[in-house]
Amino acid sequence: FIAKEIPLTKKLKLKLWEADGLDLFAMNYAKDRKYVESLKAYNQALEIVQDKMSEQNIWHMSKFTNSNSPNLARLSMYATILSDMTSVFFETENHEKELSTVHQTIKIAASINDFTILSLAYNNLGDIYFKKNKIDSALIFFKKSLVFIEKSGYRKNKSGTLGYIGDVYMRKKMYDSAKQNYVKGLSYAKEKNDSAGFVQDIGIAEQLRFEKLEKESVQAKTRLRTYAFLTGLGIFLLVASLLYRNNRQKQKANTLLENTLSDLKSTQT
Repeated sequence: FIAKEIPLTKKLKLKLWEADGLDLFAMNYAKDRKYVESLKAYNQALEIVQDKMSEQNIWHMSKFTNSNSPNLARLSMYATILSDMTSVFFETENHEKELSTVHQTIKIAASINDFTILSLAYNNLGDIYFKKNKIDSALIFFKKSLVFIEKSGYRKNKSGTLGYIGDVYMRKKMYDSAKQNYVKGLSYAKEKNDSAGFVQDIGIAEQLRFEKLEKESVQAKTRLRTYAFLTGLGIFLLVASLLYRNNRQKQKANTLLENTLSDLKSTQT
């Protein structure tokens, strides 16, 4: 279908549909790890949506936007292409380009209130900062993604995002918060088992994280109990030592007093 879409859209001069076809081509190339071909297709798609002439002759505008605005339809496709393109920069480890593309995606998506694209973009941004170990920033962006997931109604990535938030709390050693988010993610994945493959992948990943969390939690509690025991033992030994020394001093004082009294009696005699 994709191979037929592009020649047909060119013939009918449906520029936005042509961009959509190129976007799908690029995604398939990326899946096959053909990143050069993928970027070429993405850039061709971007050339189309950056031109306002693509707002003309839009067939089935509802494919691109819920409004009747050709401008919003073009910008929505523009943001979608950028969002999809981000994955290529991630896979090729071009992190600078990945970050700039995410920011560009957010700017365009925010201008048209495209909550679905915003949820994906902030998720990507959270992942970027998490890998940089800037976990406070990562947490902010993952939570923003969760807000836009709810606003958009596109909840496919909800369980995964909850899992990422759990990862952040794990790294912050906030184990109760981590566990809470892992459980929420797993519960949501099980609830939406109509997407079996996605749920299975997320479920397995979060289950492994959950098991790791349980193990670390037990180890942390064991260490705390050990530290508490050693601290208590140390205090007990310190008190015992002080009492022993105090008792020895009293014994010495009593002995000295007895000797003094004995000497005094001898003198008087």
